[in-house]
Order: sequence, then C-alpha cells, then structure tokens
Amino acid sequence: MEGQGRVDVYLAAGPGDPAGRLVLRLGPGALSGSAPDGTPFRLAWREARASAALEEPGLGLEVRAALAEGAGRLALELSAPRPGLPPPLGPAIQSWREVPLSGRAEVALRDLGLLAPFLPELEDPRGGLEGRLALEGRVGAPRLRGRLRLEGGAAGLPGLGIRVSEARLALEAPGDGRLLLRGRLRSEGLLRLEGEGRWGPGPPEARLRLRGRRVLLARLPELELHASPDLRLGLRGRELALEGELEVPRARLRPERMALAVEPSADVVVAGRGQPRGEGWRRRVRLVVRLGEDVRFQGYGLKARVAGTVALLEEPGRPASAAGVLRIPEGRYRAYGQKLSIEEGRLLFYGGPLDDPGLDLRAVRRIEAEGVTAGVRLTGSLRRPRATLYSQPPLPQTEILSYLVLGHGTEGSTASEGRRLQAAATALGLAGGGLLAEQLGRRLGLGELRLETGEGFGQGALVLRRYLGPRLYVSYGLGLFERFSTFVLRYRLSSLWSLEARSGLQRGADLLYELESH
Repeated sequence: MEGQGRVDVYLAAGPGDPAGRLVLRLGPGALSGSAPDGTPFRLAWREARASAALEEPGLGLEVRAALAEGAGRLALELSAPRPGLPPPLGPAIQSWREVPLSGRAEVALRDLGLLAPFLPELEDPRGGLEGRLALEGRVGAPRLRGRLRLEGGAAGLPGLGIRVSEARLALEAPGDGRLLLRGRLRSEGLLRLEGEGRWGPGPPEARLRLRGRRVLLARLPELELHASPDLRLGLRGRELALEGELEVPRARLRPERMALAVEPSADVVVAGRGQPRGEGWRRRVRLVVRLGEDVRFQGYGLKARVAGTVALLEEPGRPASAAGVLRIPEGRYRAYGQKLSIEEGRLLFYGGPLDDPGLDLRAVRRIEAEGVTAGVRLTGSLRRPRATLYSQPPLPQTEILSYLVLGHGTEGSTASEGRRLQAAATALGLAGGGLLAEQLGRRLGLGELRLETGEGFGQGALVLRRYLGPRLYVSYGLGLFERFSTFVLRYRLSSLWSLEARSGLQRGADLLYELESH
C-alpha cells in the first residue's frame, strides 16, 4: 500500500458500558496486489476514511473513499443498536438472526475497468455504475431499499467469442423483500431482460424473462449462433425451470473442431452412483427450438443445411428427451474421396434420448456417362445405424457399392480397389458384409477375401488368402480400424511338416507339425 495516513483511537472503560472509537484517515495513496486469478491490480484514491465505534447508540462501521482522477466514490455505513448486541456488548438474545441491522451503501464508479482484475471472464469491461441502497430489519429478515444502475456497459466475452455493448441494467429494491431487474444489451441484435426475485426468510424465488431478435450468442471456430429467444427462467428453492422458444435463424456448426468428451465404456462403474446423496438441484425444461433457413452443419464428411423443430423436455429424476424432426433439405456427404448428394435426410426425435435420434437419410452418386444412380440409405438410430444399398436401374449389391466408391462397375477393378470396396462396406455397417466380401473376391479374382478379427488381425482386417502353387500359400491383411498390415507365407515341406513366416502385429517363424486324427 502506498501513501500516508493517521490513526485516532479513543477508549473509555468504567462501571458503565465500555465505549470506544477507532478512526483511520488516509491521504492520497494506492493499494496494489493480485486478483484471485493472479492478475495484478492497483486501486488509487484521493482520500479515504474508515471508522469503527462502540458508543451509546451501539456498534457502528463506516467506510468512505474518493477515488483518484475522479474515477468515483464509495461509501458504506452499518450499525447495530446496543440493545440488540449479544453479551458482553449487550443483553442476551435468542439468535444472531434477531440482531437488528441498519445501514446504507453508496457507489458511483465512472469506469468499470477498475474491476477488470476481479472479472476474469470479461475482457475490457466498460461503463458506469451508481446507486444507493439502504438496509433495515434483522439479520434473519433483512429489508433492502434503493436502486443500482449500470449505463453504457460493454465487455468482451472470450468464452463465447463475442462483445456486448449498449448495456443498461437497473436493479431496484422497493423495500418489501422484492428485487426488480430491468435491462437490455446489444450483441448485433438487441436482447431485453426483465426479472423479479425475492430474498429473505424462506427459500429463494426468482423469475427472469429474456427476449431478443437475431442476437449473436457465440462466434467460435466450432460454432456461430444467432438466435431470437423468448425464454422464461424460474428458481424456487433448489428447483430450476426453463421454458419458452428459441428460434435460430442462422448458425454454423463445425463439430470436428470441438473438444468432445469421451463417453465411458459400458463396463465403467461410477462409485456412489445410485446411492442416496444430499439434495441437489432439480431441473425442469420445456424448450422448443426452431431452426431457420440458414442453419448449416459441416463436419465428419457431411456438409448440409438443417431445418426443423424439436421440443426439448426434462423432468427431475428423468433423462432429457426430445420430440420433433430435423430435416436436411440439401447437402453433400464426402466418403472415400467421393461426394454423395443427399436426396433426403431426417433426424427423428420421438421422445427418446437426445443423443440417439432415428435416421432416415438417402445419399446418391450419379454416373451420367453410364446412366446409373447408386445410393445408400441409412435407417435405424444414430447409435445403431443400418445401411442398405439401392440403385436405378437395379443392380447387384457389389455393383452398387463399386459405383458408389469407384464410380464404375467391378469389371476391370484392381486388387487395391477391391480392398477399398470392402473397407467401404465395413465402414457403412452394411448387413452381410462377410458375404459381400466373398462376392467381391470371386468377382475380382482375389482368391479368398474375408473380414477377420483376432489372431494377429487386431480389431478387424480385410484378409486376402491365395495358393500360389501346390505347396506355397500366402495371405495379406490390411487393418480397417488400425493402421497396420500383416503378411503370412506358408510352405508345405511334407504331408506333416510346414514352414511359416509372419510379419505385422506379430513377427516370427514357426515349424508346424500337423497330425490329423480319424
């Protein structure tokens, strides 16, 4: 702390009640330190005064400060009458909640930048804050009267990538236990808020309504969101309620840039889950989300426009659910170096979990030169999708897959193209993938082509097996989910003995003896 000051002390003791006063007067000075997040700060004042007194009226506390360079002033007074004080300062009372209180506070800050070190979630806060508040009643049932007002407020919100401006907020305490809030701020669009709360004995209660039009809520690499909200938030005790409508006229969602949480596997057990615990917050949500004509999704190979309406529901003790339909009026899906046009796409929410909607999506590739349209249809749910192939004119499954992935039929396809086809079938989750692999192997002359796991093939590999001669046998495996390849060469020395060499996930050479029992 910088500056000079003066301390005056007065004490009186005798047969009566003790009395005393402590007064601290400071001239021009400053207080330097660090905020909770480590940010340095410096608060300078022109003059300041603090006093504490125990006299005939009771116990009193007073603080006053005039900030340097006309930045504002602060004042606080608080007192409790001597008859309301507990021993040894006054007669016994039943509870601290019965202690009478009286006080007032005055604030006039012309620059909220002074508070920046203590508001790390805000960037470059601006604006002026002024008001007067009076405190009455008892500790257990205080009454607040007065008004606080923020004018010309502005601040950046780095967590959302936006900056709000033209903020005006007014907090009013009529003195009957209510708190009234009115305000507005601008983030491209104008957002208005009004609310009412009650504090004092009993559980807290509050209501807040948010209304706006085309308000920018986020501008991040992974998300840009404009919304027109009409929301009502309520608090009663430990229960939170949210209801209303959220119209989204414009949004850009790029989930590949998000830091997604990893969902635990099914065998993970959380200690204490399902056991009785202390009472927590209870949530009730009834929210209707309407997506407008300029909502676009880009990620995981999908680039599409999304529209539709979904109702989000949540009740205490029940998981969140959704009901409604999201449509994909237009879009393209990129897979295996090819772009498929989405003819029809829907996500179906039927009152189940938010993260497992039903699927109904058709993506096609048109080969104009051959007059073929090949497509894949996804049905089932997001967690358990089912894929089927179709074409116009009707073609065998192997031919449809070849047109989708390669742009031509299987005739004349190479071995590497055959492996791409099998990998595509596996990735699409096509039913009968093993049968399709065999069909591809026969059609493309690849010998025995199979999808296998374990035995050195990890989580899954496309395996080609073939005899190069009466005694020489080779197999080659290409990992589908892991980056590896494995090669096996086996040479039969006699009817009982073989020599095998292996490279890949496992390496080695073996001399094998085979004995057949009859």
